[in-house]
Amino acid sequence: MRRLLAIFALLSVPAFAGDPSFEAPESASWARFKPGAWCRTRTVFPRDNGVKVTIERREELVRVKATEYELKSEWVKDGVHEDLNLGTHNRQIDETEWSKSDKKEDVEVDGKKEVSCVVTQTVRENGDSQFSSTKWTSLDVPGGVVKEEEKETSKGQDPRISTVELLEFEGELAAPAGK
Repeated sequence: MRRLLAIFALLSVPAFAGDPSFEAPESASWARFKPGAWCRTRTVFPRDNGVKVTIERREELVRVKATEYELKSEWVKDGVHEDLNLGTHNRQIDETEWSKSDKKEDVEVDGKKEVSCVVTQTVRENGDSQFSSTKWTSLDVPGGVVKEEEKETSKGQDPRISTVELLEFEGELAAPAGK
């Protein structure tokens, strides 16, 4: 669950944001777009009792400044709609949040758009538990995350699988600095 929530954490813009071989933190992608850019995602994850929770979320870029940007978000969870203002987020450089990958894959979004993605995989083991994550990201999508699959297994328990899927998006790229 903690890992799933980390998906939604807004990360910083790294110095090498133009290099498509790096996984794109959400903020790097948001910072590339003009206000009004948006994305809609669906997240599905299991609760401890085995019941699956589905959250649909729409985020929109409200404002971008040199050192920060602002998002607003709408959520629908268990049929309940909630509007949130995610507030202002820092655009500081933090290279530790990026993963290098040579693996590329095109992912279809909304049955219409092919999005070229960088694919990163992570596997961690801790005693009898194993956590694996595969993430498809693109700097051409507001928010950066196109798809994510996480699996957590523990000895004697059924695997816990969480997914994030980009349902649709729209946004106009901002002009590069100095243009």
